Amino acid sequence: MERTHVSIRALVDGINHGEIKLPEIQRAYVWKPHQVAHLFDSLYRRYPSGAMLLWRPVDDVVERALVTGSPSHAPLSIPLYLLDGQQRLTSLHRVYESHDDANVVFHVGEERFQIQSAATAKNPRWVRVAEVLTAEKISVVRKKVLEAAPDLDEDDVEARLAAVQRIGEYEYYLEILSDMAYGEVSQIFVRVNSGGRPLKTVDLALATLSTEWPGVVEKIDNEMDRWKQFWPKIDAAFLVRALAAIATETASLPQLRGVSEQSLEDSWERVRFGLEHLLQLLRENAGIRSSTLIPSMNALIPPRRATRGAKGRAARRSQVADLLVVRGIHHRALQRSRRYEDRTGLTRSPFGRPSHGAL
Repeated sequence: MERTHVSIRALVDGINHGEIKLPEIQRAYVWKPHQVAHLFDSLYRRYPSGAMLLWRPVDDVVERALVTGSPSHAPLSIPLYLLDGQQRLTSLHRVYESHDDANVVFHVGEERFQIQSAATAKNPRWVRVAEVLTAEKISVVRKKVLEAAPDLDEDDVEARLAAVQRIGEYEYYLEILSDMAYGEVSQIFVRVNSGGRPLKTVDLALATLSTEWPGVVEKIDNEMDRWKQFWPKIDAAFLVRALAAIATETASLPQLRGVSEQSLEDSWERVRFGLEHLLQLLRENAGIRSSTLIPSMNALIPPRRATRGAKGRAARRSQVADLLVVRGIHHRALQRSRRYEDRTGLTRSPFGRPSHGAL
């Protein structure tokens, strides 16, 4: 294992050159804007910010796209794959590149960070962190601040802006794994991310599953995109649990690891086929057109599993309809509609648009 220290600026450049990438086992970027601002506050004060774990693979790797976009330059070295530190490094890159959701600003007088707002945009004491980090001469930024806010002390402004710019020089401690196969690295990833801030059980199962079935993360992402307009609750957790319900006898996430790649492929196609027809059934037979009326998407997994042995579309639809009635999904939708009527004074079909009473 290699050990080294690398500055934030060099890490950001590594992403821009395609020298730092994500393996498929990584989860999606999940940080909220306020967390990005909090990270910069910690770096400004030189608080410890943890280490990062990377991997130099020996074989080809199925990648997950970084939300930072495509590299802007050709790589100068063999890529490293980020195993731990994605949220921090992605956030840092987004600030450097002035991403809309990471437009961090710094109050020169009060020495605090937050995301840009309409109020901060009008106040000259707030400066964009990206502008300071990338400025060739900090004196240009200082002059602009002092001209707009002459009551600020010139030396304080100079020192504080310089401290913001020095964030780019902050060095992260890196550990780099090498000469390890994908399966072994995935186990390290699971262990590393089971400590500190844990991943969800489904995320860990998906990381392990990707070693048995390369490309699974892209399949799940594509299926989520397919339904996201009206069924945003169809997320990775739901799809992985649905896959487990079809591919294993006990619907157990850990048991997915022992399923062959071909069986996983077959089960995934059955999940997609079953999901499409299940949603059609909900729309046509129960009037449910979006996930907002489903109290828990897990309620849809047992019906899908129960139809594994049913032959023919009609038989499957009949079994699913019976199970949905037993589970009371339609009943709960009616209850929500009644609560809406009590609250607003309007009447409506439980699955239709509100009206001002019967005609």
